[in-house]
Amino acid sequence: SYSFCTLLLFFSNMISAVLLGATALCTPLPATRLRCEGSSWGDYHPSHSYAIRHDKELTFTWAPNHKQERVKQTSYQLRISDDSQDPVYDSGIVDSAKAVHTAAVSSLKSGKSYEWELLWSDGNRFSDKATGQFHTGLTDADWTGVPWIGSNDTNLYRGEFQLKSTENVILSVSGLGYSYVEVNGKAVGGYLLTSPWNQNEHTNMFSTFDISSATVSGTNVIGVALGYGWRDRSRFPPKDPTTGLGSFIGAERDYVSTIRIRVDHR
Repeated sequence: SYSFCTLLLFFSNMISAVLLGATALCTPLPATRLRCEGSSWGDYHPSHSYAIRHDKELTFTWAPNHKQERVKQTSYQLRISDDSQDPVYDSGIVDSAKAVHTAAVSSLKSGKSYEWELLWSDGNRFSDKATGQFHTGLTDADWTGVPWIGSNDTNLYRGEFQLKSTENVILSVSGLGYSYVEVNGKAVGGYLLTSPWNQNEHTNMFSTFDISSATVSGTNVIGVALGYGWRDRSRFPPKDPTTGLGSFIGAERDYVSTIRIRVDHR
């Protein structure tokens, strides 16, 4: 009886040692749910994908991921690079169990896309990197000289623009009340676009979209329709009763106002 208990205890200790060793050797998985200021640029969910201000302290968050339960983060490292893969920020190794990092990155520029990567450690090993993206919005200076479009006679506008590449094509839209935009016949941002309630005499908000997947190399067509204020959410009929348009993308220029498109290569 004594020998049996000793053997059982020894065997149990061996099992524990093996399990503990396996846990220690298990590499942390890449972090998930990467967000910069709550935004995951390029996320499939539209509410998670929006441009952010670059001239303020940024907050990055993530969720550590591990095969074993109750494994905690002990440190992390966060890096940022621009769309040319040139590094613009490196936090170094930060000893912290919190999955949040704040930083003021002075080298960021407006209207550009950035990639950030996150590695976290459980005290034994670092995970493989997880990557996220964010896009910086335009500033007041970027909007200087951009004219408003609108008329009492028509609310449909059409324009063409040329692209050499369809990589990282970004559209910023400031519409008062309700509006919608189509690029090559594809709706931008779902169906309706709107800006928050605001004192438009002082401040006008704008929305930013990655329209790369809707564009082609060569000639592209953009259409803009303006609504009738804040409360009319129906598909906006044309103000000109002679048009009879179902879609303004393929409309003739004689009854749809032409807009001028400026393409910035940043």
